[in-house]
Amino acid sequence: MKFTSTSTDRVLYQATEATNRTSHRVAVTLPNDTYTVSIQAVLSNGGFTAPGIVHADGGFDVPKMIIGAAPKNVTLSATKVTWNAVDGATRYEVWINFSTPGGKTEHVLSTEAFDTELTLSGTLVRRIGQYRVWVRAIRNEAGHESTGRWSAATTLDFVPAATQTASALAIVMSELATSGMLDTVA
Repeated sequence: MKFTSTSTDRVLYQATEATNRTSHRVAVTLPNDTYTVSIQAVLSNGGFTAPGIVHADGGFDVPKMIIGAAPKNVTLSATKVTWNAVDGATRYEVWINFSTPGGKTEHVLSTEAFDTELTLSGTLVRRIGQYRVWVRAIRNEAGHESTGRWSAATTLDFVPAATQTASALAIVMSELATSGMLDTVA
């Protein structure tokens, strides 16, 4: 069995498995990359089969494996973060930053999640500004921890409902005052 990096074309892991085994545990932590996984059977006469998977129709595939895939379809609302599952992930790390309208940025949350959804505290998203979230998958297996790539940043521009109502009321009052309609209302 060989794991070949598709970006460097170098074999980064090679192993031999015992007779009659249909699975293998990779003994080292591989760097984040996409790998071509080449598996060959050793025949009793010492010959080798072709590497990969042979289909019933005679077609042949060399499978690819992604290690360190980033979560996709990350969404952020004032109450929760959601994302698509990553194959093989045992947990996820969630990171949220906040930026004020003036551009000052601060870290407001880093936590773990064991599902593809994280409910946010009611007091986390409460200030006017932009919240930005990233999620990455983590896999723990046989004493090895592999961290995936961070997702693309997802943003939420937040204006509390009370602020929106006050702003709308101020606009209406301003329009009434400039139109002269305010005197007739009283």
